[in-house]
Amino acid sequence: MGLADPRISKMQQLEYTVKGFRKLSGGKARPRLPITPVILEKLRKYWASSSKLERHDSTMLWAASCMCFFGFLRTGEVVIPSDTGYDPAVHLTYGDVKVDEVQKPSYSATLLISTRWGT
Repeated sequence: MGLADPRISKMQQLEYTVKGFRKLSGGKARPRLPITPVILEKLRKYWASSSKLERHDSTMLWAASCMCFFGFLRTGEVVIPSDTGYDPAVHLTYGDVKVDEVQKPSYSATLLISTRWGT
C-alpha cells in the first residue's frame, strides 16, 4: 500500500531504493577481480606482520580466507551482516568447523547451513 516498513531504517530504505533504481535502469555492477593465490599470500603476510592485529585475529582471518577461497564461497555466505545480525541457525558457529587435531590439523571440515544455491 506504499507504507514504509517500520523495521527498515531510513538508510536501509535509501539503499533499497538505489539498488532498485540500478536494477531498473540496467546499471552495471562494478567488476570484481578474482582473488588469486598470490593475493591470498600477500594478505596472509600483511596480517601476520600487522602490529594492529593480535596473532589470534590474523590466524582467524587467514583461516576464513582459506575456507572461502578453497570452498568457492562468497563473502555473504560467511560474514555476518551486522553486529546484531548473528543467528546461529544461519551463520557459522565453532561447532560447524571440525578439525582432526587441534594443535596441528591436517584437514578441516565445515558445515554450511545455507548458501546462495539453497539451504
